[in-house]
Amino acid sequence: MPGVVLRRNPDGTNIYYLWTRRNPLGHATNVVETWSPGEYGPALVRTNLLVFAANGIDLIQHIGPNGEQLAGIAYNGLHQPTYSTNAVGEVIALTY
Repeated sequence: MPGVVLRRNPDGTNIYYLWTRRNPLGHATNVVETWSPGEYGPALVRTNLLVFAANGIDLIQHIGPNGEQLAGIAYNGLHQPTYSTNAVGEVIALTY
């Protein structure tokens, strides 16, 4: 998986960069997107943070570009999600 991806609209009006930092297991931990309204326009930035448990496997929190929690997830010993909280605070319980 590439660390940086560049996309450009066919008409050249917008340029998008997607930069990703990964943990040792290859899971994205920081996703930074930049775009500009043209080749020489100001760069605008949006960052998402993905927080993993100490095992590096279980995603426990997704933090959006404004510092808001978009998702929170709890797991059992088998790495199965047991609870999930969305951006508006709704909690879903999962059973197996």
